[in-house]
Amino acid sequence: MASTQTVRHKSGKHTFEVLVKAGTVHKWRNGEIGSLDNVLFADTVFTNASKGDRAAAADLKECFGTENEAECIKMILEKGDVPLTSAERKEKLEKRRAEIVNYIHKYFVDPKSKLPHPVVRIEQAMQECKFQVDFEAQLEKQINDLTKKLPGVLTIKKMEVNGTITVPNAHIGAVHGILHKYCNIRSEQYGGGGCTMEITVVPGDYEHLISDLQRATKGDYDMRLEGEGAAATPEPEEKKGKGGKKGKKNKKGH
Repeated sequence: MASTQTVRHKSGKHTFEVLVKAGTVHKWRNGEIGSLDNVLFADTVFTNASKGDRAAAADLKECFGTENEAECIKMILEKGDVPLTSAERKEKLEKRRAEIVNYIHKYFVDPKSKLPHPVVRIEQAMQECKFQVDFEAQLEKQINDLTKKLPGVLTIKKMEVNGTITVPNAHIGAVHGILHKYCNIRSEQYGGGGCTMEITVVPGDYEHLISDLQRATKGDYDMRLEGEGAAATPEPEEKKGKGGKKGKKNKKGH
């Protein structure tokens, strides 16, 4: 029965099993499948499905408070252990791999270029250092384990970039939304002409930040970065706004 899975639930000394169609239980639990008719391979509660041993009504009553097999099946599907299909396991592995790669890309840079490593290069480095992705382990632990292995094949440095941005009153509303999306706003100071904000941004978000700022203000803002990293990112094409002012992205402290 390669197209089936066995959902197993233990209660005290009793073990109950329900046969389901492969890959359906997690979808049912997530609300992607509505009817149990599309989940169940057999509407029977077993003590050993492979042998065809059915559960006794008295045991169901003892463990679930009812002899109604349909109600017992639903409780077993809700609480029981479900082995993953190969497709589900592959999906979880790919999702966890993407989470790890995106984190490294977002929060780490190449110390020489001061730029984030390309996603493809990070993926190659993970293969070179033979890093094993484990979707059951905590994401933070997986990232920490990888950052200890990577320096042998890929030099990385974790960093955040501090800076200030000054925005005219006309753009404050739009820019606030953009900054909250990509940055940590440490302080705000309002004046007659606009607002100056102190921000912190991670390298992997810098290009998206600049792109959205350019789109929202047509370059009518002034941003100055401190430290290394994002300031070395190639600047986007500058566009003149209504007042002819350009977005300025400067680096201080060098």
